[in-house]
Amino acid sequence: MVVHAGLVASLQAAGDATDGGVGGVDLPPGAVICGGFSDHHLHLLATAAARRSVDLSTARSLAEVADALTDAALRTPPGRWLRAWGLDESYLDEQRLPTVDELDRATAGRPLVLHHRTGHLRLHNRAADAAGGPDPLPFDELAEAVAAVGAELLAHGVTAVTDATHTNDRAALELLDRFRLPVRVTAMVGADHLDGLAFGTTVGSVTVGPAKIMPPHHGLDRVAERVAAAHHAGFPVAVHAVDVDELQAALDGGLGPGDRIEHLGLSLPEQLTELAARRIAVVTQPTFVTRRAAKYRRELSEIEQGWLYRLRSAVEAGVELRGSSDAPVVPARPLEQVAAAMTRTVTPSERIDVDAALGLIGAPLSVGAAADLVVLAEDPRSVARTDPARVADIAVLAVWRNGRLLVGDARHWPGGKGP
Repeated sequence: MVVHAGLVASLQAAGDATDGGVGGVDLPPGAVICGGFSDHHLHLLATAAARRSVDLSTARSLAEVADALTDAALRTPPGRWLRAWGLDESYLDEQRLPTVDELDRATAGRPLVLHHRTGHLRLHNRAADAAGGPDPLPFDELAEAVAAVGAELLAHGVTAVTDATHTNDRAALELLDRFRLPVRVTAMVGADHLDGLAFGTTVGSVTVGPAKIMPPHHGLDRVAERVAAAHHAGFPVAVHAVDVDELQAALDGGLGPGDRIEHLGLSLPEQLTELAARRIAVVTQPTFVTRRAAKYRRELSEIEQGWLYRLRSAVEAGVELRGSSDAPVVPARPLEQVAAAMTRTVTPSERIDVDAALGLIGAPLSVGAAADLVVLAEDPRSVARTDPARVADIAVLAVWRNGRLLVGDARHWPGGKGP
């Protein structure tokens, strides 16, 4: 087995193997080994809660929304809250959100909280307003859902995540620690909730990450103030920026090396140049462009589509790019991110090659360190030469975190041999 220095290391033919494979296991022909994947921006508890909610992400009309809520309400005992997630009015025939009256008719008196797919809007019916909730998920239910999220992350090769929830405070980090997820967890902290925390320290198993700044929440005119306060407290900042104005407010606010932009939904060429010059990293979501292509074509002008979730332009400008899912908005599947970065149909000129796309989701292996490793059934670089979209479907055979095998069994690998 030969491990190259890059993110993905091809395993040579069995006759070339010199060390018996990872952990004394011979890998199947054609398999590759790489460092563990990272999802640099997601929302762990929201992703877990979505698993305990009515899924409205595939609804295409208000009638479908109502039917799904009614079916769920009939299965919900009186007095229990009804939770729903994933609604996006831009995908509905009516191009609008349901009214309170429509929600009341659909939910048979059960209190309802409905989370928008973006996570930035929450709807209630009248029963919910009267109840004064929402009623939180019981801890055991939430813990079960978080465990399922952790298992799913590992199954897709993810060994490290950054929770980007802007309401995180010490109590939220303590709660995340209680779940003891099987992946490495860094959690951003809301820019209003820095007291008693220090960047880079840990709360149990959770590493304290950057201060999260939300211009829609804090206001464009207060971004500079929030950046200065976070920097004074020793925190780098992560600024939500999905449009040109939010990005410019972040740049005007004094960002520099170590800080990051979340999303980069729309950006101008001169803004990319400034991001590169200041060494500000960008965390982007390639699968937004493939999964939401129809939405962007409908809602953005042709000029704006050219500014959308830039990849190639950012790489060519010298911007450091990292990939993420923003789960639960889209699933946390790193190889789908790689495929999306190579195959986007909205502004295909912004596609990047397979090596740059793989660089979004991981880092090179480190010599002498306890390894996070992923074994893939095929080399993404080889697959990408003939069918880039198929990279998303490459099987994850095994995952090691910190040197411990957590996913996979060599006895069941195709053509593989056990110890």
